[in-house]
Amino acid sequence: MTRGEVIDLMGIGEKHQLVGSETQGPVGTGRDTMGVMSVRIPVGNNAPVLYNPQRSEIYTGDGSSWEVLFYYTHVVRDDGMVTDDELTPLVLRDDTLTGWGWTHWAAQNRRHDLGAEMPDPLPDHALATP
Repeated sequence: MTRGEVIDLMGIGEKHQLVGSETQGPVGTGRDTMGVMSVRIPVGNNAPVLYNPQRSEIYTGDGSSWEVLFYYTHVVRDDGMVTDDELTPLVLRDDTLTGWGWTHWAAQNRRHDLGAEMPDPLPDHALATP
């Protein structure tokens, strides 16, 4: 998939929150007027708007440009903070998706000597590398 296809796919439709203590219900996704992806998570009457990807990082290595899009995908702790274990990295090499998940990102980082800092231990959740 291209970068554009990844962003289109991650921002279309609704999904249900599977982990966490929030009120069960759809997690809506969409774009604001600037084209920024947002996620609305139902938390009672006070549903926050969170932006996706939460952050991105760019690296160069092995003659390629690497971009990692960190998407907020689930809640581990209902503490009002977004932490690495609540994010899923989507890894792109030269604007093409190579895979997703912390295990995949750590392997690419090591293999191509990209120099990214990894959480220790790596977050482990249901969204695994393809």
